[in-house]
Amino acid sequence: MKSWINSVSNPSLKKVAIIGAKGSAKSTANFETLLAMIIKGNCRILLTCGTSEQVKKLFKQKLWEDLKNIPVHSSNFQTMEFVFVTGAELHLKSVETYKTAEGLEYDAWFADEFQDHSKEAVEVFHSRTRRRKDNCIFRIVGMPDDPEHFMYKYFDENGYTLHEITLFDHPDQNWIDFYSKELAKIYSGAMLDRYLYGKRVSLSGLGAFRITQEHKGEFEHDEPYKEDLLFSWDFNNEYRAVTVWQSKKIEGFIHAYCIASHQMSEVTVQEDAKKLCEMYSNYSGQIYLTGDASGDSKSAQTSESMWVQVKREFKEAFGLRLRYIVPRSNPNVKDTIQLVNYALVQNRVYFGNNAIQAFRALTASKLDKFGEIDKSKDYSNAENKSQEVDTIRYALWHFIEDFPSKKKVTGRAVLL
Repeated sequence: MKSWINSVSNPSLKKVAIIGAKGSAKSTANFETLLAMIIKGNCRILLTCGTSEQVKKLFKQKLWEDLKNIPVHSSNFQTMEFVFVTGAELHLKSVETYKTAEGLEYDAWFADEFQDHSKEAVEVFHSRTRRRKDNCIFRIVGMPDDPEHFMYKYFDENGYTLHEITLFDHPDQNWIDFYSKELAKIYSGAMLDRYLYGKRVSLSGLGAFRITQEHKGEFEHDEPYKEDLLFSWDFNNEYRAVTVWQSKKIEGFIHAYCIASHQMSEVTVQEDAKKLCEMYSNYSGQIYLTGDASGDSKSAQTSESMWVQVKREFKEAFGLRLRYIVPRSNPNVKDTIQLVNYALVQNRVYFGNNAIQAFRALTASKLDKFGEIDKSKDYSNAENKSQEVDTIRYALWHFIEDFPSKKKVTGRAVLL
């Protein structure tokens, strides 16, 4: 067994932190230790993530299959608190709800995606893990994209046993062989050092996407107006960015074509939608709507959400051909960046002459120090802004299902 896995599972080690490259199995090892504590029983465990949405995804995707085999005495899915017949309690908290932990004491603290925790939340979670005094355990995993992240200082000052691991520290050699090749196809230089080897390097200012002139191309089909259309939206105060897509399967894999990009700036979002419906009224295939999940919030101009206004116009124009596939929450930004690059290096994404703005925006896109899309120029006079890039990320998250590490986000496909 790998030494770092031994450290995570060793109860005699009070504080253990794992900083690991993507796909290194750091979270899996952490959860196996957590489950062993629940089975043993008579303990109160705190499990934390950065956001409430991450907490829900973590529970559904990584814990539910194992936890459902352990009899539950009581459960509260609102507060995410569970009591098992073994006498173990499990409380799931996020940075957003960290204050609810202030009145409790815990025997163990397990943290996932620690880079998304705030200093204030860490102070509370750390201070409440004291029920067993000197016998409490702390298990933390994460992968900060900022080499100066406060977590390094926190580990040092609080006496953690720290393991910085790479993909090659994964216990499954077959997975190492497969995933290392996939990452090497997508990344190079500092980005490969970060995602494959887990090195402390800054990604700030690096080009986000491996796009070239070869990715310019039109959607070729005998009857393109009979094929389906996907409209991917991103909402902001200045304008609404919309990219329009078609796709086809070639040798078993979906290829996506951005046939047009639009910067809509009518008085209301509903007027934007009406204008687009008129522009594409001659298409007879299925019509799909996807994009920014935050568009479910109310707009500044009306008491309705932006998506309600968009759906109303598209429903009136396209009737039963309309499909609403906006996810309940936006996918992780870093996951979508990797997925877009995965599709680009396989030459499965193309931009037509009417989508030149989207092509330019993707070409100009840079990373910030956290490894996400740099949005610092969005409110300047810069020509290429991140809104078009966001619509591309949302669209390809829908089209590219075969990305090896794609984390599915629960969505809704609604016949309207």
